[in-house]
Amino acid sequence: MSERPRRSTRAPAKVPVVHASSLKRNADDNINGTVSPRKKTKIEERDLLDILLHEPASALTTMDIAGILNANAWMELSPESRDRLCHLLPPTAFEGFEPTLDPSHPSQLDKAGSDAMDVDVNAFRCAATLNLDAFQDSHFLAAAHTYQDHIFSGWRSAAQADLRARFEQGVRDGTLHAPWKDEVWEGQHPPEVAESNLLAGEAAELKLADLVKGSMLKVGDMLAYKRNFTNLGRIVEKDVLIQDINLRTSAITVLVQPGSEPLPRALQERNPPDPTPPTQSMTISSPSQLETGVLDLEGHVSRADRPNGNAWKNFSVWRWADGVWDNEFSLLRGGRDTAMSGRIRTGSARVTLANLTPAHKSQHSQKRVGRGQGSGYGGTAGRGANGQNSRTGSKVKPGFTGGQTPLSKRFPKRGFTNQNDKTWAPVNLDRLQHWINQGRLDSSPSKPITARELLLSGCIHDVHDGIKLLGDGAEHLKTPIHITPARASQSAIKAIEGLGGSVYCKYYNTLSLRDCVKGRTDRRAAAPTRREDILWYTSWRNRGYLSKESILRMPVVEDRWRQLSEELPKWKEQGFDVKKKR
Repeated sequence: MSERPRRSTRAPAKVPVVHASSLKRNADDNINGTVSPRKKTKIEERDLLDILLHEPASALTTMDIAGILNANAWMELSPESRDRLCHLLPPTAFEGFEPTLDPSHPSQLDKAGSDAMDVDVNAFRCAATLNLDAFQDSHFLAAAHTYQDHIFSGWRSAAQADLRARFEQGVRDGTLHAPWKDEVWEGQHPPEVAESNLLAGEAAELKLADLVKGSMLKVGDMLAYKRNFTNLGRIVEKDVLIQDINLRTSAITVLVQPGSEPLPRALQERNPPDPTPPTQSMTISSPSQLETGVLDLEGHVSRADRPNGNAWKNFSVWRWADGVWDNEFSLLRGGRDTAMSGRIRTGSARVTLANLTPAHKSQHSQKRVGRGQGSGYGGTAGRGANGQNSRTGSKVKPGFTGGQTPLSKRFPKRGFTNQNDKTWAPVNLDRLQHWINQGRLDSSPSKPITARELLLSGCIHDVHDGIKLLGDGAEHLKTPIHITPARASQSAIKAIEGLGGSVYCKYYNTLSLRDCVKGRTDRRAAAPTRREDILWYTSWRNRGYLSKESILRMPVVEDRWRQLSEELPKWKEQGFDVKKKR
């Protein structure tokens, strides 16, 4: 390997050039000891105080303000400073303060005319009478923290002071007032300007020959012309009657009345007579020719003031409907209706089922794929060459994640569904009292409130597995009530019986609860069979209907309930022999 140095395209480092004059000047300065120090920016004490008390960069914003403004800092001040600061403290901070009422208070009106002298309120404001506990007062600390927040938010800065001054000046001048509601309404609702008819829209595609061949124009039809000339501020309206149609040349002969006069009433009938002067006829082969003739006969719009554009946008066709009688010829345009033929002008005419059409470009032809290479969608029909989505019937089931364990199986099941659990429909005492006040519920010892009355009155919306009476709103209960729910809380029982009412809890299974809601009494209600149900409904503490006390107190008792109240508790006293294992 060669020992020659490698070449590099990197530019060599620049060697600093030192002038002899600068070396000599530095040497002289070192000998004489006159090295110029770095210049420091001098800040006046007033500027430092302004930054400390007004700018957000102040050190006061990061300190505990209660550690600065306290009794210890007050005692370190000179007597002169304390006397000056006493006038800034509220009068409540001094020991000689006595609360007084404002002279405008009603109790002080009688004393307004007295010769009482005004005592100088600042006479007791001195450092000797200052109560040092005022620095620990919550009002003083709140004011100190508010002052600290004002410094941090820039509220006391010079820029904010200028904004406040401009705002106050604007309020005085009236330049910052909210806009009047009339001005806002006028801005949101500009005056309506007459719509210009310069744009033809869909009418530009209409041809006279196509209208004649498509029977859009027939003999006896009336063409209503209406155009707004915004440059003149004039609206021209004219009716033209189709007298004859040349099917070979597609030219039409029309009758027009000169000036602003309408067509004679005789010409608007179904079999009109021959026209007489001043009615004129003209043969036209284009809509622009028809518009030119109408405006020439009208005589108020010169040709120089007529803008160019498609003329069909200004015409609408009026035709007789089926079943028009002779007595209807006195109506507008002889009883013709604009909805009986295709509308030439896309204006605000009456919309019926006869002239409803789909919106422009709202319908598209179906995209047919897989019908040959010439269509552009043959072969793979837009599905791609290979893969799962290119196959027929490639719809995957919901939750499929490409073959991996789906999310529904990735996490184990938690908990279980208790088959013996019951969902109760809660009813509170305040709701019952509100329903009673409205007259929607009533009760008596012989006819207590059941799930049927609660459901039919709208007090509950679903009985679920039974009614459970709760004691919320017991202070609002004022009426003695008699109710037979499935369960009841101890507070509800105590509140109802305290007013002279009665509560007896009755067992319902699904079938017996349905019979109760439907009002059926031809079937025997089921008895409790589960151990916890037997214990509940045979207990007087729960006001069970099978307890001995309930059997004695209930006004209506079935014979079967007496038998059940005696038979069901026997299992507590029964014993059985256990065979010993050998």
